[in-house]
Amino acid sequence: RMIDKLSGGQQQRVAFARALSLEPKVLLLDEPLSNLDANLRLVMREEIRNLQEKLQITTVFVTHDQFEAMAISDRLVVMKEGLIEQVGSPIEIYERPANEFIAGFVGYVNFMKGWVASIDEKTRATVIHTEYGKIEITLEQSDINNGDDVLMVIRPESVNISLDCGGKGQNVLSGALKSYMYAGSLAKCTVKIGDRTMIIDQYNPRDAQRFKHAEKVEVQIPRSIHLLKKKR
Repeated sequence: RMIDKLSGGQQQRVAFARALSLEPKVLLLDEPLSNLDANLRLVMREEIRNLQEKLQITTVFVTHDQFEAMAISDRLVVMKEGLIEQVGSPIEIYERPANEFIAGFVGYVNFMKGWVASIDEKTRATVIHTEYGKIEITLEQSDINNGDDVLMVIRPESVNISLDCGGKGQNVLSGALKSYMYAGSLAKCTVKIGDRTMIIDQYNPRDAQRFKHAEKVEVQIPRSIHLLKKKR
């Protein structure tokens, strides 16, 4: 068939095969899946990953799709205005971002300001004071000290949400439910806490029928969160 008679996926496979026929030492793929529909992107992503592992060709994959970058890569380079911001594995970039830009670039994040009130040097148990009360975490970083102003990086999937039971648990904040979008395996909650809004993702949600708009709820902040040091 002529090239204009091929589907988008077929055209991509032909282009990929032509590039591989040259047996390159380094293969550059610049937004190769951008014109494909969602399902075909998943298929082609898997094919590219499998071929790369089979042929052991160093591949530079350029994309603006953050999820795609994390799913297909062994090592990520995050750039801003032509400059490298951070290099690391997908887990390092997502869970331990170097700055506020990267934290927000590789997925949605809830930021919460605070300051470090105490650090137990033996257990690394750390107390952070915020405008909503104290948050206790287990500090894994070595660059954070007592008295530092910090920005807590809280991912939506790491926060638990439940009906308001009095707010007596550790790291529990009270708020009001603004929206609850149920989508089968995932429910996305928007909660108003004081003057800020927090996004919470529930995977395999079981309480979809229990939450109502404007209902009082509790959110629990995990002990394991990443901190960014703020300049004064």
